[in-house]
Amino acid sequence: MLQCVIDVSKNYGHVFLVSLIGGIVATAFGAWFSVTLVGVYAAYYPGGPNCTEYSCSKAKVIGLLVFITFAGYWITEVIKNVIHVTISGVYGSWYFCSQKPGGVPKGATMGAFKRAMTYSFGNRGVDALVNECLINPVLTMGSVFVAYVCSFLAYLYLEFTKPEYNDGNAFTAVVMAFSFLIGLQICNIFLVPIKSGVATFFIAMAFDPEVLVNEYPDLWRRMVEVYPHVQQAIHV
Repeated sequence: MLQCVIDVSKNYGHVFLVSLIGGIVATAFGAWFSVTLVGVYAAYYPGGPNCTEYSCSKAKVIGLLVFITFAGYWITEVIKNVIHVTISGVYGSWYFCSQKPGGVPKGATMGAFKRAMTYSFGNRGVDALVNECLINPVLTMGSVFVAYVCSFLAYLYLEFTKPEYNDGNAFTAVVMAFSFLIGLQICNIFLVPIKSGVATFFIAMAFDPEVLVNEYPDLWRRMVEVYPHVQQAIHV
């Protein structure tokens, strides 16, 4: 399945271009997110140069950080969904059209992007469809590894630069936690095309398994070898 996803991404649509653009957007948003966190601390933490007697408090800082964190997570999920729907359009077009006389329709990527930005706009909810597949957990472990590396680099930065706001390691845990979250989300966004390809194949196969059996017999044979119960589950 993974090999098939990679082969399709090489030959159809703009899978890697969409992934690159999405990753750049996510990285830029991560930088903006980090600057926003620092700005909240500078503006509202007690004792700061911009504080007046009643304008700053730890409670206000905590409340704003919680809100920004949830807002940032939701926005990154929307970015992931836009990439997911766009890429899924390419894989879906390949599944249903590549063996037809007309082949994969032109503009499949742009058409899917338009759908992603209109009536398919929002958070993703198809992850549960591929829980049985090992690809998703493996990619998730890779993202977690990247997140740990980002958190470790943040720790090294604090140890070597010793910024004034972190006297006594007051914010070491917080900075490491946010670095972990940012690294995790950015890596997940870069990996969306692979996850989307696998999810799309499973959904398309469930919708019309006859296409897979008749038009992609080699892929069907390899899938049955790995997952024998699939043949009984879809009654083919």
